Amino acid sequence: MNRICKTADGWEFEPEFDNFMRCWAEGVAGDGIGEWLKVDFSRDSDEMMILNGYIDFGNMQAYKRNNRLKRIKVESIEPAFSMEYTFEDYVAYHTIKMPMATKAVKITVLEVYKGEKYSDTCVTAITLPQERWRTKEAEDKEVRAYLQKLGVLDYVKAFKREQE
Repeated sequence: MNRICKTADGWEFEPEFDNFMRCWAEGVAGDGIGEWLKVDFSRDSDEMMILNGYIDFGNMQAYKRNNRLKRIKVESIEPAFSMEYTFEDYVAYHTIKMPMATKAVKITVLEVYKGEKYSDTCVTAITLPQERWRTKEAEDKEVRAYLQKLGVLDYVKAFKREQE
């Protein structure tokens, strides 16, 4: 994703920032069924998030032109587990919940959504969710207080009353 940020003067685009301009592709002839990648995590986690397909906001057609993961096998050695995951075919970070926390997984391509032009199967990013430094309840309370301070909750209440 090219970097887009809000500045005092409005929206600004920084084309030199290109962290999503590259992706993993399996690099073999055909769709890459059976190919795999090993992912080492920076910490133990029981979930990961995958940005499936080739995502390039400078080339919006790249997603549909290339293969995307449809079904994968996720395996861990320590602790040992194996599971399958099926992706829906849309651009998003897909959260994969695993049965146990692990520090590394092997992801094997089982099935793909076919690209309109290329047979490369692509993955743009794999990441871990941000670690919580407070409880979900505390976070929800803080968000609610902030929305109240901004007047958003009053706006929502007024909108609901208008819809009745």
